[in-house]
Amino acid sequence: MGRNTYRKQNKEALKNNVIFGKSEMQQRLTRQFEKPVEIRINNAKVKISEVFSEMIDPLMENAESFKERQNIVGMGVVAWNLGIIKEKKGEEAMLESLGIYKMTVPYELKELILEYVEIKCTEYAQYDQFIVDYKLTRISDKAVNITVAYKSFKG
Repeated sequence: MGRNTYRKQNKEALKNNVIFGKSEMQQRLTRQFEKPVEIRINNAKVKISEVFSEMIDPLMENAESFKERQNIVGMGVVAWNLGIIKEKKGEEAMLESLGIYKMTVPYELKELILEYVEIKCTEYAQYDQFIVDYKLTRISDKAVNITVAYKSFKG
Protein backbone atom coordinates (compact mmCIF):
# COMPACT_ATOMS: atom_id res chain seq x y z
CA MET A 1 0.00 0.00 0.00
CA GLY A 2 1.41 3.37 -0.98
CA ARG A 3 1.99 6.11 1.55
CA ASN A 4 -0.67 8.39 -0.01
CA THR A 5 -3.26 5.61 0.02
CA TYR A 6 -2.48 4.89 3.68
CA ARG A 7 -2.83 8.59 4.60
CA LYS A 8 -6.08 8.83 2.67
CA GLN A 9 -7.47 5.81 4.55
CA ASN A 10 -6.41 7.34 7.86
CA LYS A 11 -8.12 10.64 7.00
CA GLU A 12 -11.28 8.73 6.05
CA ALA A 13 -11.06 6.72 9.27
CA LEU A 14 -10.84 9.92 11.32
CA LYS A 15 -13.76 11.45 9.42
CA ASN A 16 -15.87 8.31 9.97
CA ASN A 17 -14.87 7.95 13.65
CA VAL A 18 -13.15 4.59 13.08
CA ILE A 19 -10.79 3.19 15.70
CA PHE A 20 -7.21 2.84 14.42
CA GLY A 21 -5.87 -0.68 14.96
CA LYS A 22 -9.20 -1.95 16.30
CA SER A 23 -9.05 -5.43 14.78
CA GLU A 24 -5.46 -6.02 15.97
CA MET A 25 -6.27 -4.89 19.51
CA GLN A 26 -9.50 -6.88 19.56
CA GLN A 27 -7.65 -10.06 18.59
CA ARG A 28 -4.92 -9.51 21.22
CA LEU A 29 -7.44 -8.80 23.97
CA THR A 30 -9.58 -11.79 23.01
CA ARG A 31 -6.50 -14.03 23.35
CA GLN A 32 -5.48 -12.34 26.61
CA PHE A 33 -8.90 -12.64 28.27
CA GLU A 34 -9.71 -15.98 26.58
CA LYS A 35 -13.15 -14.75 25.54
CA PRO A 36 -14.48 -12.37 22.91
CA VAL A 37 -13.81 -8.72 23.67
CA GLU A 38 -15.73 -5.92 22.04
CA ILE A 39 -14.00 -2.63 21.39
CA ARG A 40 -16.22 0.34 20.80
CA ILE A 41 -15.77 4.04 20.40
CA ASN A 42 -16.12 5.91 23.65
CA ASN A 43 -18.30 8.93 23.08
CA ALA A 44 -17.38 10.41 26.45
CA LYS A 45 -16.51 14.07 26.76
CA VAL A 46 -12.90 13.16 27.50
CA LYS A 47 -11.00 10.57 25.50
CA ILE A 48 -8.49 8.65 27.59
CA SER A 49 -6.16 8.41 24.60
CA GLU A 50 -6.07 12.22 24.43
CA VAL A 51 -5.48 12.60 28.17
CA PHE A 52 -2.75 9.95 28.02
CA SER A 53 -1.18 11.68 24.99
CA GLU A 54 -1.17 14.96 26.90
CA MET A 55 0.67 13.30 29.79
CA ILE A 56 3.49 11.95 27.62
CA ASP A 57 3.61 14.88 25.19
CA PRO A 58 6.75 16.47 26.72
CA LEU A 59 8.69 13.30 25.88
CA MET A 60 7.03 12.81 22.49
CA GLU A 61 8.06 16.31 21.37
CA ASN A 62 11.73 15.32 21.53
CA ALA A 63 11.38 11.87 19.95
CA GLU A 64 13.37 11.58 16.75
CA SER A 65 11.96 8.33 15.38
CA PHE A 66 8.85 6.21 15.34
CA LYS A 67 10.70 3.59 17.43
CA GLU A 68 11.41 6.22 20.10
CA ARG A 69 7.73 7.18 20.09
CA GLN A 70 6.78 3.50 20.52
CA ASN A 71 9.12 3.23 23.50
CA ILE A 72 7.74 6.41 25.07
CA VAL A 73 4.16 5.20 24.70
CA GLY A 74 5.06 1.82 26.23
CA MET A 75 6.77 3.50 29.17
CA GLY A 76 3.84 5.88 29.52
CA VAL A 77 1.32 3.02 29.68
CA VAL A 78 3.35 1.36 32.43
CA ALA A 79 3.51 4.66 34.37
CA TRP A 80 -0.21 5.38 33.81
CA ASN A 81 -1.26 1.96 35.09
CA LEU A 82 1.17 2.03 38.02
CA GLY A 83 -0.22 5.46 38.92
CA ILE A 84 -3.71 4.00 39.11
CA ILE A 85 -2.47 1.14 41.30
CA LYS A 86 -0.73 3.65 43.57
CA GLU A 87 -3.89 5.79 43.82
CA LYS A 88 -6.20 2.85 44.50
CA LYS A 89 -4.02 0.42 46.48
CA GLY A 90 -1.11 2.48 47.78
CA GLU A 91 2.62 2.88 47.29
CA GLU A 92 3.51 -0.65 48.40
CA ALA A 93 1.18 -2.30 45.87
CA MET A 94 2.54 0.01 43.16
CA LEU A 95 6.14 -0.92 43.97
CA GLU A 96 5.20 -4.61 43.99
CA SER A 97 3.63 -4.18 40.55
CA LEU A 98 6.71 -2.32 39.36
CA GLY A 99 8.68 -5.43 40.27
CA ILE A 100 6.62 -7.36 37.69
CA TYR A 101 7.81 -4.95 34.99
CA LYS A 102 11.50 -5.26 35.94
CA MET A 103 12.02 -8.03 33.39
CA THR A 104 10.60 -5.97 30.53
CA VAL A 105 11.76 -2.48 31.50
CA PRO A 106 15.46 -1.53 31.45
CA TYR A 107 16.74 -0.37 34.84
CA GLU A 108 17.61 3.12 33.60
CA LEU A 109 13.93 3.77 32.79
CA LYS A 110 12.79 3.05 36.35
CA GLU A 111 13.35 6.65 37.51
CA LEU A 112 11.52 8.05 34.50
CA ILE A 113 8.62 5.66 35.08
CA LEU A 114 8.41 6.70 38.74
CA GLU A 115 8.50 10.37 37.70
CA TYR A 116 5.57 9.77 35.34
CA VAL A 117 3.71 7.77 38.01
CA GLU A 118 3.84 10.95 40.11
CA ILE A 119 2.64 13.05 37.18
CA LYS A 120 -0.26 10.62 36.67
CA CYS A 121 -1.15 10.77 40.38
CA THR A 122 -0.95 14.56 40.69
CA GLU A 123 -2.20 15.87 37.35
CA TYR A 124 -4.45 13.05 36.09
CA ALA A 125 -5.70 11.43 39.31
CA GLN A 126 -9.36 11.69 38.29
CA TYR A 127 -8.89 9.12 35.50
CA ASP A 128 -9.04 5.52 36.74
CA GLN A 129 -9.12 3.81 33.34
CA PHE A 130 -6.51 1.04 33.30
CA ILE A 131 -4.96 0.78 29.82
CA VAL A 132 -5.11 -2.88 28.75
CA ASP A 133 -3.87 -2.40 25.17
CA TYR A 134 -2.81 0.32 22.79
CA LYS A 135 -1.98 0.89 19.15
CA LEU A 136 0.39 3.54 17.86
CA THR A 137 -0.19 4.52 14.23
CA ARG A 138 2.22 6.65 12.23
CA ILE A 139 0.40 9.54 10.58
CA SER A 140 3.50 11.37 9.29
CA ASP A 141 7.19 11.67 10.15
CA LYS A 142 6.38 13.68 13.29
CA ALA A 143 2.74 12.80 13.95
CA VAL A 144 1.27 9.64 15.47
CA ASN A 145 -2.14 8.53 16.62
CA ILE A 146 -2.53 6.66 19.90
CA THR A 147 -5.54 4.41 20.37
CA VAL A 148 -6.10 2.83 23.76
CA ALA A 149 -8.32 0.06 25.05
CA TYR A 150 -9.08 0.40 28.74
CA LYS A 151 -11.31 -0.66 31.57
CA SER A 152 -12.11 1.06 34.82
CA PHE A 153 -9.89 -0.15 37.62
CA LYS A 154 -11.67 -2.28 40.16
CA GLY A 155 -8.73 -3.13 42.34
